[in-house]
Amino acid sequence: TEFARSIPPDHWITGGDWDHERWQGSVLPRREWIDSVTTNKPVFVSRLDGHMGLANSLALRLAGINRNTPDPPGGVIVRDSVSGEPTGVLKDNAMDRIYAVIPPPLDAQSDSALSRAMQYAATLGVTTVHLMGGWDDFATLRRARARNAMITRVRAYVPLETWRRLADTVRVAGRGVRHAYLSQRPGGRELPLGRAGQVGFPRIGRHHQHADGVGATQK
Repeated sequence: TEFARSIPPDHWITGGDWDHERWQGSVLPRREWIDSVTTNKPVFVSRLDGHMGLANSLALRLAGINRNTPDPPGGVIVRDSVSGEPTGVLKDNAMDRIYAVIPPPLDAQSDSALSRAMQYAATLGVTTVHLMGGWDDFATLRRARARNAMITRVRAYVPLETWRRLADTVRVAGRGVRHAYLSQRPGGRELPLGRAGQVGFPRIGRHHQHADGVGATQK
């Protein structure tokens, strides 16, 4: 509530990492839980596994999601069992309609978020993290490294399908080294394994680790 009051109207509230399985009854959240304190601010907060998120009523309206919106292939719009109205929870590909209307953050916002995240990690004694992100995240990390502002070691994994871009980046800038504060690797696709909260990665051949810490795959 305090955070929602601290930001200007129409600014998106994102993030989240909630886990309904830790709540009594394991009940999925509903948009009504947050609507009263976010009437003029769109909200989309993700579950900790990234496979579902909760949108408030304003976010649903901006994304054009209502009771008549069909579930997209590979996604689910959770609906009230009585009214048929969306509860606010969107699963997997149903989240794409929300992501399409969330404006990209300004560089200054991303830089600030990274700084605060690293400071928070430091308070917990965390010195190294792995990031399954995208190229915008990687650009934020590289700006921080250029400013000598990295206080957390980060291994950044970009989407596997962008491996050619990664190869070009490594060719120009290097792959990072074992003791660097930022290194990049090709990532993978998350695959749902059934139960909420469980995700996995496809294996392609056998994985071998070289002495410099760089992984390689053999078929």
